[in-house]
Amino acid sequence: MIIPYSKFPTEPNLPPIYMALADVRVYSPKSSARLSGVVDSGASLTLLNSGYAAKLGIQWDSGAKTTVVGIDGIEHLAYVHELELEVINLKHSRRKSKIAFIDLPKVNALLGQIGFFEHYILRFKYYAKIFDVDVRP
Repeated sequence: MIIPYSKFPTEPNLPPIYMALADVRVYSPKSSARLSGVVDSGASLTLLNSGYAAKLGIQWDSGAKTTVVGIDGIEHLAYVHELELEVINLKHSRRKSKIAFIDLPKVNALLGQIGFFEHYILRFKYYAKIFDVDVRP
């Protein structure tokens, strides 16, 4: 499935930035939530804001405790849960995934190596401002 990069304005006198965003649905035993996440090869695991846990009917900090380090070099606590994730409009893409929740207001959703990249084939064509996502065989 080919997805266009999303365009965002930046500071005056700078060109816009383009980001690979994928629409996904996350499933818990009680509920599901649709979200748009940054496809981030630099993220070691898939990371969601703790607010999504409430929508999914789970206690965000009840999962397996881990730490993540961002670009600021600061360690932050995150809690990993076994959930399911699918790429919207990609047939047969629902996969069991380890997804971590973090209580940081500036983090919405990062689709990282564990929980996302491990399940899908991804091809980035930044020059064309598109990326392709497919189900791994």
